[in-house]
Amino acid sequence: MKSIRRHFLSRLLPGFFLLWFGACLAVYFSFKNAWERRLESELREIADVLPVGNRGDADSFLRLDDIAEGDVGIYFRIWGSNGERFLKSQSLGQFDMVPPPLFSRKGEFGNQALESGDDVKTLALRINDTGGLGEINLLVAKSREESSERMTTIVIGLLILGLGGAGIFTLLLTICLKTSLMPLEKVGDMAMEIDAESMGARFPHEDTPSELEPIVGKLNDLLTRLEMSFERERRFSDDLAHEFRNPVAALKSIAEGALEWPEETPEENFRDIKSISEELQFTIENMLTLARIEKRKNRITSEPVNLQKVVEECWQLCSGISNLRKVTARIEIPPDLVIDTDLSLLRVLLSNLITNAADYCPVGSEIVIKPDDEAFFTISNPAPHLKPDDLPLMFDRLWRHDEARTDSSHCGLGLSVAKTCAEALALDLDARLSPDGVITFIVSEEYENRSSSEKVGSNTIAG
Repeated sequence: MKSIRRHFLSRLLPGFFLLWFGACLAVYFSFKNAWERRLESELREIADVLPVGNRGDADSFLRLDDIAEGDVGIYFRIWGSNGERFLKSQSLGQFDMVPPPLFSRKGEFGNQALESGDDVKTLALRINDTGGLGEINLLVAKSREESSERMTTIVIGLLILGLGGAGIFTLLLTICLKTSLMPLEKVGDMAMEIDAESMGARFPHEDTPSELEPIVGKLNDLLTRLEMSFERERRFSDDLAHEFRNPVAALKSIAEGALEWPEETPEENFRDIKSISEELQFTIENMLTLARIEKRKNRITSEPVNLQKVVEECWQLCSGISNLRKVTARIEIPPDLVIDTDLSLLRVLLSNLITNAADYCPVGSEIVIKPDDEAFFTISNPAPHLKPDDLPLMFDRLWRHDEARTDSSHCGLGLSVAKTCAEALALDLDARLSPDGVITFIVSEEYENRSSSEKVGSNTIAG
C-alpha cells in the first residue's frame, strides 16, 4: 500500500502541473494577443505614412523614405482595382506578395508566408489615390520575426519557471508532509512501546492535531478494554490457581497418608478423593465448555425454537437441586413464543441461569421466568445476600460471592458460561438488583444487532 506521502504527492503534483500548464497557456495567449494587437496598430501606422499618391514611373520601385529609419521587415504592394500591378516595396526584392481575397476601406488583417520564407502580418486596404491612379488596393505587411522570438523567449522562461516551481513545490510539500506526519509517527512509536506490562499507558491528548484526536481517543478506549481484559485474565489465572491448589493439596495429603500407612487407610479417604476429583472434573468441564463455545462463535446455526419448551426442559434438569431446596418456578413464557436461534447454545445459557438461580436463592423461594417488553426473557429470584457492587463481577470467571466460597460444589463458572453463550448468540446478558433484593437476569438482543437481522447468530421472535 502506498504511503501517505506518496498518496499526497501522486495527487498534488499532477494537480500542480495542470494548474501551472493552465497558467502558462493563459500567459502565452495573453502575450500573443498583445503582440497581435501591436502588429495591427503598427500596420495601420505604416499604411498612414506610405506616399501612395506620389506614383512616379510605373516601373520603378517605391522608396520608403517617409518611413522611419531602422524599421525592418516592412513590406507593401499596390494593385489597381482591376488587379493590375502598380508598385511594391524595395524590401520585397525579387519576390512578390499574393493579393488577399478581400480589400476594404476599414482594412482586413491576415497572415501570409512570403516567398522569401518570412511570415508576415498583413493589412488589406482599398483607398483612393490622389496621384491619378484612382481607386487602388494596398497590402501592407510586417514581419513576425521579432514577436516570434519574444514568444519563444517567453515559452522557454515559462518552462524553466515551471520546472523550478515543480521542484520547489515538491520539496516544500515533502517537508510539510514530514512535519505534519510527525504526530502520527509519535503515536506509532508509543504504540510499539506498549506491551502487557504497560497497559495502563495512554496516548496524550495535549498538542495532538484535531485530525488525530478521534484516533487517539479510539486507541485509548482500546487500551482501556485491553487493560480490563488482561486484568480479568490475570484474576482468572490467580483464581484458577487458588481453586486447584486446595483440591490438589488435599489429594496429595491423602495419597501421602495412604503410602505411609497403606494398611490403615480408612474408607473415608476414598470418599474424599472421589469428592475432590468430581470437583476438579466439574471445574475442568466448565472451562472446556467455555473454550468450545468461544470457538463456535463463527459457526452458529439457527432454527426455530419454542422457548417455553426449552425453559421447561432446563428446569427439569435441575429438579434435584430444586426439590432439595424446595425451590419452585413460575414459567410465564407463552406456548407460541418461538425464537430463531441456536438450540444447543440456548440450552446451555438457560441451564446455567436456572441452575444458578436454584442454587443461590433462599430455601423455599420462587423463580420467575417470563418475557419482557424490551427483552426475549428474564429470570428473577430473591438474592438478599447480593449487593449492587457485586453485579459487575458476577460474570467473571471463578467469581463467587463470599458466602459461597467455602462450598466446593460451586466453581464460579456458571454465569461466565451463560455470558459466553449469550455473546455467541449475539445476545446481551445483563443483571439488575432491585431495592428489595430481587436479582433479574435479562436476556435481550444486542443494540447493534437490533437494526439488522442478517448478522450471524441473530435472533428473531415469531408467534
